[in-house]
Amino acid sequence: MVLILKIIFWLCFFSVVYTYLLYPLLLRWLARGHQASPPTLGDKDTWPRISILMSVYNEERVIRQKLDSLLGLDYPTNRLAVFIGSDCSKDDTNKIVGAYASRYSHIHFFPF
Repeated sequence: MVLILKIIFWLCFFSVVYTYLLYPLLLRWLARGHQASPPTLGDKDTWPRISILMSVYNEERVIRQKLDSLLGLDYPTNRLAVFIGSDCSKDDTNKIVGAYASRYSHIHFFPF
């Protein structure tokens, strides 16, 4: 019984030492002299399509800032789609989002 407990202890001890000490040292040793190349973004038409989903409810105070932030992204609008669903907002959220959706073709508005 004592032998089994000693084996379990040393296995746990080695696992912790390997995880926090030996593995990082091994990675550093394997990566020595290797220069990482900066990522290339390529042509904007090859960027992936991105969909942003937003659920809003009575967001009149902040929805303009959120939408302006999304419009300020440095991402091609033909590769970006924004879907906004409003859950029976009682303030002017629907009017604001509707105005943005009518002005920008990549913003889609669904009032419920």
